[in-house]
Amino acid sequence: MKDPVIIQANNKHESREILINDALPLLPDYQDKNIIAETTSMPIVGITKRVIGGKKMIWIGMEAEGNKKGWKEEEQSNKSNGSK
Repeated sequence: MKDPVIIQANNKHESREILINDALPLLPDYQDKNIIAETTSMPIVGITKRVIGGKKMIWIGMEAEGNKKGWKEEEQSNKSNGSK
């Protein structure tokens, strides 16, 4: 495979489940192959953005705002930071 398979997941376990259950069935030539490398990257607090459920979200980190961790609506984040 020339290009990597990119999977967005909340953790490595979830990523592996998505690979096995969703990606590999679409790639029959690779179902019997061993995974030789995998990397995990974390989003950057206040920088990394994505659309979840049609809403623009920004990563606020796992240590942020008490028990509100992870992704937050970008518009709400801007309001709480005094931005427009």
